[in-house]
Order: sequence, then C-alpha cells, then structure tokens
Amino acid sequence: MQKTWPGSRWYAVVLLPTGTIVSVLLILRTAGGSVFAPNFFPLGFLFGVPAGLCEEIGWTGYALPKLSAIMPWKRASVALGVLWGLWHLPVIDALGAASPHGHWLPAFTVAFITMVSGLRVIISWAARNTRSLPVAQMIHVASTGSLVVFGPPRVTPAQEALWYAAYGIVLWIVAAFILMRADPRPQ
Repeated sequence: MQKTWPGSRWYAVVLLPTGTIVSVLLILRTAGGSVFAPNFFPLGFLFGVPAGLCEEIGWTGYALPKLSAIMPWKRASVALGVLWGLWHLPVIDALGAASPHGHWLPAFTVAFITMVSGLRVIISWAARNTRSLPVAQMIHVASTGSLVVFGPPRVTPAQEALWYAAYGIVLWIVAAFILMRADPRPQ
C-alpha cells in the first residue's frame, strides 16, 4: 500500500460518509422530528483523526492485504468489516450520544456493526483502487469525525440505534453496488 494521495476524484469518496450522515439525519428529522436534527460540534472532527489515522494502518495497511492474499478482496473486505465491528465491542456502549444504551444496546450494537462493515467495504474498495493508505485513513476520519460533529445530541438510545442503522443501510447500498460492479480480480 502506497502512502500517496491519488487524483481529486477520490475526494468525493472521502466525503461520502459526511454527506451520508447529514442526509440520513435530515431525512429522519423530516420523518421523525427535530430530535434527529444534525448537531454542529466542529471540534468533534478531532475525534476522528486518531481513530482514522491509527486504525487504518492495521486494518487497511496490514490486515486487508493479508486477507486478500488468501481470499477474494470482496470477501476479505466484508470479513474485515465484521471483525472491525466486533473489535469495537468493548467500547461500543460508550460510543454515541445516548450511552449507556440500556436494553437498546443489542440494537445499537447490530446497527454499529452494520455501519462499520458497510464502511469497511467502501474503504477497502477505495484503498484497492487507489493503492493509497491515506485515502483509507481520510474516509475513516471523515466517518468517525462526522458522527461526532453531526450526531444529534438529544436522541434516546432507541433513536440512536435507528439513525445508526439508517446510516449503515445507506452505506451497505453503496457497498452492495461496489461489490456487484467492482472487478473481482486481484490488483
């Protein structure tokens, strides 16, 4: 994996999580009420920086190439996404605005794993096509940072599970499109 930045068309992929989070919250605000209105906490973006920069060294820089050597990259990216979600289990109840999640913790956990596994497919595809670790890092930074910047602060645990699930479903729609259309051959 190179440490270079590819052409500018990949900025759209880097900004995909931010646009998706805001769009999902605006739709939910319209359908479900003002509690889903996106917050604006600019310093929250800093939460994404260490997570994105450090985690992607292991997930994209190390684990993805190792898994892709023994299975097709598409399967490797999905498997890695599930592992990534499970890796967060020790801290998952501390994530989000509505922690602790109480009896909604199982729903939030499923929504969180759905979200990160869809995001992992997108990150893996982008890294594979650009051969760039920084692209993977910036997508991760954008998602984690945007969850903190725009996450609605007054949601209940049930509402938080709902909006994370909605974000995850949209990411999986994008991921499914990628998995159906991307070249399966190794690069």
